[in-house]
Amino acid sequence: MDTAERQRIERELRKSEEQFRGAFETSLAGMALHSMDGTYLQVNQTFCDIVGYTESALLKMNWRDLTPADDIQRIEALNEQVTVGALEKFVIEKPYIHKDGHIVWASIASAQLRDEDGSPQYVLVQIYDISDKKRAEKEIQTQRDELAKLNYQKDKFFEIIAHDLKSPFNALLGFSHILSTQAKQLDADKVAEYGALIHRAADQAFKLLEDLLDWSRLQLDRIEFNPAAFDISKVIKTNLPRYEPVAASKGIKIDGDALKELEVYADPYMVDTILRNLISNAIKFTETGGKIFIGANKKGQCVEVSVKDNGVGISPEKIEHLFTLGQKISTKGTHNESGTGLGLQLCKELVERQGGEIFVESIEGKESAFRFTLPVPPKRRTA
Repeated sequence: MDTAERQRIERELRKSEEQFRGAFETSLAGMALHSMDGTYLQVNQTFCDIVGYTESALLKMNWRDLTPADDIQRIEALNEQVTVGALEKFVIEKPYIHKDGHIVWASIASAQLRDEDGSPQYVLVQIYDISDKKRAEKEIQTQRDELAKLNYQKDKFFEIIAHDLKSPFNALLGFSHILSTQAKQLDADKVAEYGALIHRAADQAFKLLEDLLDWSRLQLDRIEFNPAAFDISKVIKTNLPRYEPVAASKGIKIDGDALKELEVYADPYMVDTILRNLISNAIKFTETGGKIFIGANKKGQCVEVSVKDNGVGISPEKIEHLFTLGQKISTKGTHNESGTGLGLQLCKELVERQGGEIFVESIEGKESAFRFTLPVPPKRRTA
């Protein structure tokens, strides 16, 4: 090869390198060239902007430094497939760790540059920031999930109305019809018996309607959240008389005498609804002559309220789905009382609305304890 030809080839090579460098540096996509071991050799400003590092900082780093640990193996496997010729290149969506710690999602196209012998020398990667797309996809999925949840709740709502609300009204209509048409032929004991059955059915329907209305208002954000500081022990003691008649009918004693003054920061109406459901539930599943204990204790920045009974308990299988709407776990009470499970779902949502937690501990055939937490007033909180 003469001198003129060699100089021409060198000029073409320089021109080609300059064109590559110009396209590399001015590309609207992030561009990165790294060695086969992953060390960055050249990056453009767009890539620097995507990951938040300067060029000088990136040239001291490896692509693994910018990749979440659980994604490194996937990228290494793809690079290996390109190296052995199983893939020519690969295009994937990949997370990068930004300098400030947040995740940046990118679509990357990765290809290997080889020498005259076909041996891989470098890896060239194009990076397109798709974080906005990912956020949009997440929002759409969230909306889809919420819509599916609402549709499910709507179906369950109507199922409860169609089935569980129908039963007490059948009893009301049936026994009231007997009394209205045959009262003169019935003795006093029968009239009293039918009257008690009508009262039980009316009470069951009323409780269910209360839960249905509260739950539906909660789903529609129609229940206002008005937290205030108040003594939880006074609220419990003030409300205990409302439960004593139905508890007395089963010979059950409700013990709340040991309660001490404890301030919480919560919505009194919501707390009242939670207590109503948990105490009614405890009465329902406690045998005649049993006992229900209501307690409250300070735990860190919260007050834990407990409703414990020595009733029939709950199996581990049922506990797993106890606070999930729609699970077929409704069980008859010790006096054949019916229920829907909606009350416990309502309790869960009301407790969580106030920043608390609710959980249950139970020994099947022996006892159950429902506990929920409420925050203490801000002025009572410590660092």
